[in-house]
Amino acid sequence: MADLTPNNAELSENIFDIIKNMALAHEMVISDNFKFNHISEQPEAANSLEKTVHDIVHAAFWDILQSEVSSEPPKYEKAFMLLMEMKQMILELVPSKQSSLLQEIQETLDQELIFQQIANNAFDIVSLGNFVLETLSKLCAPVRDDEIKKLRNTQEIIPLLRGILELLNLMKIDLANYQLKALKPVLIQQAVSYEREKFEECMKVNPEGLKMTKLWLSETLQSLAKKVNVQELDCEMVTINAFLSLIEFKKEMIYPETLLLDECRLQALADSFDKLSFISAIMTLYVNFIGAGENLTLLDKIKEEILIIFGNNERTTSLLENVYHHLIFSLDKLRTDRGLQPKGDTSLLLGQIKNLANKDDSFRKLITSRFRDFVLLTFSGNVIPSISGCLHWVQTELKMTTESFVRICKHNKNVHQERYNKIIDIALNDLRQSLVM
Repeated sequence: MADLTPNNAELSENIFDIIKNMALAHEMVISDNFKFNHISEQPEAANSLEKTVHDIVHAAFWDILQSEVSSEPPKYEKAFMLLMEMKQMILELVPSKQSSLLQEIQETLDQELIFQQIANNAFDIVSLGNFVLETLSKLCAPVRDDEIKKLRNTQEIIPLLRGILELLNLMKIDLANYQLKALKPVLIQQAVSYEREKFEECMKVNPEGLKMTKLWLSETLQSLAKKVNVQELDCEMVTINAFLSLIEFKKEMIYPETLLLDECRLQALADSFDKLSFISAIMTLYVNFIGAGENLTLLDKIKEEILIIFGNNERTTSLLENVYHHLIFSLDKLRTDRGLQPKGDTSLLLGQIKNLANKDDSFRKLITSRFRDFVLLTFSGNVIPSISGCLHWVQTELKMTTESFVRICKHNKNVHQERYNKIIDIALNDLRQSLVM
């Protein structure tokens, strides 16, 4: 158990705060799907305490507002405050170049004017609510058109105001996401130095925090030394091959500390590579068996069906047998519909497919090697290389998976290359000295 004395607890809290900030910045840059969401648009928050409290507080506010507006005579204190809040939110959404719209908003929702209207019993809250709604219809993104249409059909004033306020909050988030997208190239440039700085802060708090990173790089170096002359090895070669090793990184292994922010992402990509390598191998074996390589539409359909069978399951012998039986079912249909005759015994195909469960199977190793070469070429160059041979069965999926993998690795490499170089230089010197002795 960790020692949580006051000093150590404080250090742990410092590290957590640093990593939390670094993780948010990292996620904004790395994730293609990162965006801000309102609590109402977060599926995971549907049953959360935060959502429950949010709903209770808001329901209470609208109940009070309904009571005040419906009283005799009506009370408009909270309605006035709500309109002023809406006005400020709208002004933040209107581009400065739309001066006429800004002027119209200022004049229609003028604080002194509304005060006088309330005092003289001339306050028309319905009219102002509709004005706000029509103003929002000029500003909102097309994705919010359905909300606008629904609110236009709302007859009662409190549901209308409530819907308008919710729409305003969504539009603020839409604007933030638009600005985030526009700023992303700048964020990417800044993220490298920011993450490097934050990671350095973590290292000051925990100087011994790179044990798994050192192990990861030294094991890569040892593996390369068996294939390449040690004098030819350099930091760049070791670093790239270390990243390539993540394609086959086992779930039970501990990730390098420098990659912890992307551990789940990289594990998912490694699983995708593994799944695609099985698909490539199986489709190649199947096509060689039935001799129907010219019917690409039909074979693509079979490939998609195998992907469904695989799902997120481990590629065990039992699962591969299920794939085989599905292929035989498809083969029987081909025999009936197209008069297609296979080139060999089905038991041979079964044996070949089941053998793929063995990581030392020669055909599986060949496919894995070609996947690795493809990723290496992508990593080393600036363009996606052409795909041919057995990889073409999964070319679309392979390109997408490789692009995501390389983008993450290159970002991490840019952040930590100096740190990696120091570790590799020490390991290389030790290795060369041991060979001299």
